Amino acid sequence: MARYSCSRMTVNKALSELAQADLIERRRRAGTFVRRPQHLSAVLKIATADFAIEPPGSWLLHHVPWTEAEHTISAIVADDRTAAALDIAVGAPCLVIERHTWRSARTLTAVRLLYPGDSHRLVARFKGG
Repeated sequence: MARYSCSRMTVNKALSELAQADLIERRRRAGTFVRRPQHLSAVLKIATADFAIEPPGSWLLHHVPWTEAEHTISAIVADDRTAAALDIAVGAPCLVIERHTWRSARTLTAVRLLYPGDSHRLVARFKGG
């Protein structure tokens, strides 16, 4: 509090958010401790899912609760690796869509999709209130 000239409530809120993100552990009457890095496991039991009908990303979004999502759309030019993967010329335009989903502060999905620029288009339609 003294170092940053802030109130006790502000410090408590910051510590609560760090605890919610599993970066610190708060123990009553013992103190607050930095948590050791956790080894994360991305194992999820999946039953009766047919990924030929519904892709894994769509399945996750419909079956695993999430609280926040973000889509980023950008354009790049294909480097050697991208051009080889997409069977296009080096320097060709590409569309990049990145999607992230979270549950509270924990990442659920992170996807980066690359498309040849001449084979996709994005359309958004809006209605006024």
